[in-house]
Amino acid sequence: MQNSSIDTAKLTVLDAGLLQNAVPYEIVLLGPEQLDHIHALHAATIDSLKPDEKVYMLPKSREYLDHHMHKGDGNGAIGIVSGGRLVAQILVYHPTASDIDGILAQPPAGVAPEEITVLGGACVAPGYRGNGFMNLLVNNWLDYSARCGRTHAVADIDVHNTASWAAFIRAGLSLESMMTDPRDGGTIYTAHEQLDKARVLRLTPEFNRHSGAAGAEIAGNDLPRQKELMDSGYNAVAWDRQRQILLMKQIRPSLP
Repeated sequence: MQNSSIDTAKLTVLDAGLLQNAVPYEIVLLGPEQLDHIHALHAATIDSLKPDEKVYMLPKSREYLDHHMHKGDGNGAIGIVSGGRLVAQILVYHPTASDIDGILAQPPAGVAPEEITVLGGACVAPGYRGNGFMNLLVNNWLDYSARCGRTHAVADIDVHNTASWAAFIRAGLSLESMMTDPRDGGTIYTAHEQLDKARVLRLTPEFNRHSGAAGAEIAGNDLPRQKELMDSGYNAVAWDRQRQILLMKQIRPSLP
C-alpha cells in the first residue's frame, strides 16, 4: 500500500544526498512492487497543481503505470526516497518502432526508436519543491539510459513549464523544436541530444558552454520568435535565469 514505507535496501541505489533541511535522501530504481507509491505520487502531484499548470502533466491511470512498470528493456521509473517516502519520480521510456508514436509527439529525424530514451511523468511531492530534484532526476536518467545502451535522450515539455525545460538544458540537452502536442493541444518543446554529448555538456557552466559561436539571445516568453528561429534550424542551448533569456544557436539548415 502507498501508506507503507519504501525500504531502499531492497532497491538499486543510484545516488544519495541531503535535502536543504539536512534530511538524507536516496535516488533509486523503482520496480513494479512500488506501483502504489508511484501512482499515489502521480495523483498527488496533479492535485497540487494550479489550474493553469495542470496542462504540464497528462494524467495516467494505475493500469497504465502497471503496464509501463512491467514492460522490461529498461522501461520503468527513477525515484527519490526520503524517510521511507517517495518524494519525487520520473518515468523512463525505451521505445520501439511499435510504440514510439504514443510516447513522443515528434521523434527526432534519422534516429531509430531503439536508440532513444524518453523522460516523462516528472513528479515532486507537495512540500518538497525547491530541493533541485528535477536536476538530480534528469542527470540520473541520462546515466541510467547510457548503461542501458540508449544513445539519444528526448523529452516533450510544455513551453510554460520553465523549471522542467531549464533542467533539461542544464543537463546538456537542447530545445530543438516547438509544436502543438496532438495529444492534448498544448504547445511543447522537444528537448534532444546525443547521450554522450549531453553528459559532457552538463559538466560545464550552462550559459557559457557554447561561448565563441554566434547566437541569438531571445526572451524566454517570446514564443513566436523562438518558433521562427527553431524552424530556421536554431536550438535553444542555454538559459540565463537571471535575465530570463534563451541563447539560441543555428545547429542545422532551415526546415523546408
